[in-house]
Amino acid sequence: MEDIRKLIERRRKFIQLIYRYFCLDKTIQSIINEIEANFQINLEKSDKEILKRWVYIIDEAVEFISSNVSTKWSWERLPHIHQAVLVNGYFEITDEKREKAIVINEMLKLSFLYLPSQDNKYINAILDKL
Repeated sequence: MEDIRKLIERRRKFIQLIYRYFCLDKTIQSIINEIEANFQINLEKSDKEILKRWVYIIDEAVEFISSNVSTKWSWERLPHIHQAVLVNGYFEITDEKREKAIVINEMLKLSFLYLPSQDNKYINAILDKL
């Protein structure tokens, strides 16, 4: 069983990388290069392998999330940090097969941590559709 502290730390690091990807409009290759170079974020070898696998399904995650956002919203209108949290949640549920209820709860906590004044209920609604 994965140590819970390591998992929480890994989630934060992954969300930071995904957030940078969205904010800076980076390419998949530039993110992989940052992962390999431990640029600003030190990752264990096993985490690097997981993240490298995930970067190739970001578009799939974005497509799913976009199609499940309320008609009053769009992917582009979501705060970048919430985009990153949603994508990370998508990966954990679909790729790592983690328990959906636990992942949703953790993603809600993290979204509130990063952006406490922003409503985040839609994160629950979107991830629950997986």
